[in-house]
Amino acid sequence: MKPPTEGSILNWRWGYVVIFCKFTLLVYAAGITKSFGVLLHEMVVRLNSNYAIIGFICSLPSTLSLLASPLVSLILERVNDRLVAGGGAILGSTCMLICAFSTNVVVVGVCLALTGTGFACIHLPTTLIINDYFPDDFVMMNTLSLYGLTAGATFIPFIVERSEEAYGYHGSFLILAGIGLHAMVCAAVIRKPIMKKIKINCPEAKTMGLVRTDSEMTSELTRPKNNSAPGSRGEKNHKEHQSSSTGSDHSEIGLDDVETAVLTEHLPLITEEEDDDDKLAGASAGTSKGNTEPWYKFCCRGLTFHDWLVLFNMPSIFLFSYALYGWMLFLVPHAESLGIISSHAVLLSTLAGIGGILGRTVFIILISKNVDPFLIYIPVSIVCILTFLLDFVGSGYPVRAGLAFVQGICFFTEDTMPSAVVKKITFDPVKFRRAYAMLFFFTGLGATSAGYMTGSLFDLTQSYTKVFMVNGVLLFVVLVILTTTAVLLRVQSRINTK
Repeated sequence: MKPPTEGSILNWRWGYVVIFCKFTLLVYAAGITKSFGVLLHEMVVRLNSNYAIIGFICSLPSTLSLLASPLVSLILERVNDRLVAGGGAILGSTCMLICAFSTNVVVVGVCLALTGTGFACIHLPTTLIINDYFPDDFVMMNTLSLYGLTAGATFIPFIVERSEEAYGYHGSFLILAGIGLHAMVCAAVIRKPIMKKIKINCPEAKTMGLVRTDSEMTSELTRPKNNSAPGSRGEKNHKEHQSSSTGSDHSEIGLDDVETAVLTEHLPLITEEEDDDDKLAGASAGTSKGNTEPWYKFCCRGLTFHDWLVLFNMPSIFLFSYALYGWMLFLVPHAESLGIISSHAVLLSTLAGIGGILGRTVFIILISKNVDPFLIYIPVSIVCILTFLLDFVGSGYPVRAGLAFVQGICFFTEDTMPSAVVKKITFDPVKFRRAYAMLFFFTGLGATSAGYMTGSLFDLTQSYTKVFMVNGVLLFVVLVILTTTAVLLRVQSRINTK
């Protein structure tokens, strides 16, 4: 498929390499989480702990990879993406090596938490760079990379199981660490888009903001680092006075001699622009923002939004993540409580995964046909809500298998919803990066809360049916927020067209 950015990005094919890098990372991230199910009993024995503690520390890589995203987004504003991703890969692999030889449960827990932070250092940059390459097809390209979750959950546990039989507990962790080192390759090949510089007197170029005038580029190249240097301000004013008195414009003189319509130049796809207040503050200080802004103000600024619609949708992201992870965690126990034997109950999870692959594939096909994602999410959400609210309809295996299959289709279609919503409601590149980091954060909060709160709800009601019906109510709240957002965006679009 030819991306719409082919005409403006020189290395647009490299975007597919970044997608494959994220796919590889998700294979490892999902695989390591599922692999702990194979090593769980052995970890309880070697660490001399109980299943509750071991279960908690085994969930840390997944949750910390999401909760650490706002911090990583702030680091990315000051540090190169490739350097951050490489550091995350080294951190995660080193911590897995320590886990192979440590017998202290606290040390293992800290190492697994740092492993999740390393995942975030690679996951977030690759996701944001995919948006740089494919701003119009970001949802579809991001969905393609999510197939890595299914692949990792399928193959990595099998490898770990065979490794434990052949090399034991230590060898299994060493092999996991070795697999994690492949993330270094993903970090090394991260490359930002290189834009084509379009002729300045082309109306489309000025509209898109892809170019700058020769005078702007010349002044940017010759401007000294310190604006308060002696003579700099006087020389600048003198040149401006000469230019205004003669009525000449250097950019127009240079353009008349240009014969080609497009010139290539290494320019970033997205230039992070400061807010007006930051520009004024920087101008008055005479130095760059990074040298004058205190770190605590920088962190506070990175975790706030000026767009209320982003904040309006964050609760829906939390509730959807809570319902999704609660469903995945208690799908099999719910079936066993209804009298279904354990071997058949496990097959429900497989059926849900097959339905998820089907739903995600259909979603990609519809998106490639330029179907509005909201027109997909809303009806799918309604079907998903009904399957949870009608959980009491039957306890037979065919009924449970049908519900699990439909819920798999719905959930793994809707798990792309947060990305699509954030993409729709944020237009500024800097705000998009921060909003996407907060999206990961609220997803991690929902995933972390799902196990404890859903388990507590079951202890209170002693009924998985009531637990699943509560999830249906929460998904209805998500549907209301989603529908309201879609209506507001449609109204805003009509106002802009008028």
